[in-house]
Amino acid sequence: MDPVTHTLAGACLATAFFRKGSDDAPLWVMAAASNLPDVDALVYTLGGMDAIALRRTFGHSLLTAPLWSAALAAAFKLKWPARSYAGLFGLCLLAVLAHLGLDLCNTFGVTLLWPLSDARPELAVVFIVDLVLVGLFAGPLLDRSFWRWRAASGAWARAALAAALGYLGLCWVGRQASATLLARETASAAPGFSYVFPEPLGPLRWRGVTRSGGTYRVYLIRPVSGSIRLNAELPTLPDHPAARAAAGTPAGAGLGRFFKAPVWSVREEPGGSSAVRVYDLRFQPLNRTRPFVFDYSFTVRRDGRVEGPSLL
Repeated sequence: MDPVTHTLAGACLATAFFRKGSDDAPLWVMAAASNLPDVDALVYTLGGMDAIALRRTFGHSLLTAPLWSAALAAAFKLKWPARSYAGLFGLCLLAVLAHLGLDLCNTFGVTLLWPLSDARPELAVVFIVDLVLVGLFAGPLLDRSFWRWRAASGAWARAALAAALGYLGLCWVGRQASATLLARETASAAPGFSYVFPEPLGPLRWRGVTRSGGTYRVYLIRPVSGSIRLNAELPTLPDHPAARAAAGTPAGAGLGRFFKAPVWSVREEPGGSSAVRVYDLRFQPLNRTRPFVFDYSFTVRRDGRVEGPSLL
């Protein structure tokens, strides 16, 4: 999820269970700690494939969560020396675990057992930014502007958290219904790959993606009405010699492990070189003609040398 959602979720958790009276320290601790796993976003400053290989890894692991929480709790202990270190650590760890749970709900994948495993499980029930969750988590915090709600803010926050869990459950049901519609629609084609991705703006519309041979088919699915419509057909050339050469490099292999639905295309260049492009349909919503992130190109020279990748 995005930083705003994580921050609001941490603050909402603190308001629901830990903020007493005018003591706002738990709110600030959990709001900050709820963003702690995104420390691995610093890999974007390295550029190249490290931005993919290490994103949502060392900051998003259940195995490293206690270490990050301990470090942040120590920093907060300096600010509030009278507070219990164990209490600060507990607040930080709970906020970090809430962050991992929210990230598990979208479609980027989370390496929960890093460094023992680089598997990226995901529930794929909400888009990276979900306005319903933002609204639910933000609502109870309005008491900071409307003081008359302050005494009831804990109850409001607990109700908001329950509503958020219910909303995520509704999204899960919508995704399961969409997967059923997609399987029924494509049964005769027997696709080798089939997946349902969340779309922006809630659980009412989903993006179904299948691959049969060298063709992806992208569907708009509306589970409430039971409708499914073919939106696009996209060729992919993973077996083209140039694409295979690019995929065989360490960078290409890393993309292959990370991408869920990679689309490979090849364009012949003057002089015998080939321009190879690869991107992931996971990051291309239905209203876009190209992905919003992670769109890469390689150059395969006539002598077989592979250059790249570079971001498009």
